[in-house]
Amino acid sequence: SESNWEKAVEQALSVAASAYDSLTVILSHNYYQMYQIDKPVMPRQEWPAALPFLLKELISERAIDIIADAVELPNSTKVQAYVLSRKI
Repeated sequence: SESNWEKAVEQALSVAASAYDSLTVILSHNYYQMYQIDKPVMPRQEWPAALPFLLKELISERAIDIIADAVELPNSTKVQAYVLSRKI
């Protein structure tokens, strides 16, 4: 069932987080949304907290119900933003 899947992932991530300095999780495209937006005018370290609110006009979920991050696009004033529901 889905709840067993969520528990298994949570346990695996917990074990991995205690064993490694960094961890990369790859999700199938149906678990996230991508948007190209203007680069936020703020320090990079503030993007994860600010992006949900900067994207609120583009997404159907509430800003507090998502996790968002972005990468800068080369030679551009845009970023590629990635949005993931807090509950997959």
